[in-house]
Amino acid sequence: MFGRKKNAAAAVAPETEIEAETVESAEAEEARPTKKSGPTTGPYDVADRPKTDDYVDLGSLLVKPVEGVNLRLELEEATQRVIAVGLQDEQSSVQLQAFSASKSDGLWDGISAQIEESVTQQGGIVDRVDGRFGEEVLARVPATGADGTKGHMVARFIGIDGPRWFLRGVIGGEAALNKQLAQKIEDCISEIIVVRGSNPMPPAELLPLNMPAEVVEAAAEQSNASELRSAPERGPEITEIR
Repeated sequence: MFGRKKNAAAAVAPETEIEAETVESAEAEEARPTKKSGPTTGPYDVADRPKTDDYVDLGSLLVKPVEGVNLRLELEEATQRVIAVGLQDEQSSVQLQAFSASKSDGLWDGISAQIEESVTQQGGIVDRVDGRFGEEVLARVPATGADGTKGHMVARFIGIDGPRWFLRGVIGGEAALNKQLAQKIEDCISEIIVVRGSNPMPPAELLPLNMPAEVVEAAAEQSNASELRSAPERGPEITEIR
């Protein structure tokens, strides 16, 4: 269910080739509403979804399990911290990350421009298209297959501006080009709940992600059992007589 970071087929690697950088935003007094577009009402802020019993708690992101969709956590190799949530079905995948944002200014306009610039510098092609979650960036980056065939890696970048948070998704696989095959993955995205927290953070800082509690507990139990098996047994005691 959970594994180390790996790229799905036909997906652009967002943590290496295309990076979301910090975007400066102006201070504001009033909170802004969650950006909603298309026939969906999600993703949600945790304040709007008080009932989360059927969700997997990953810290800043709560994920609703869906049959046929695997959940994996992507780890930063140097620190082993969780940096992204991956959802994958048989044909498509999405990588999700949540970032802090200011009270009034959204991040998607600035980040999408950075993505477009980065793809263009790599010799790729970018199209702005309307999608279920608003305007998307469709990126095609030149790539060479294992057999030497030249082609393109294709990815859809989506961005949702919420109340003091920003959710970025990178959709790869068949869902990057086929909207019908993308429906299951998009439905998963629409059920995501973002937990911003109350701690002050600069705009565009990655919100913390955690291993699910049940995974941590299982790992601890396995570690304790291993230590007990490897501990030397106590032999017969001899009382010293003086």
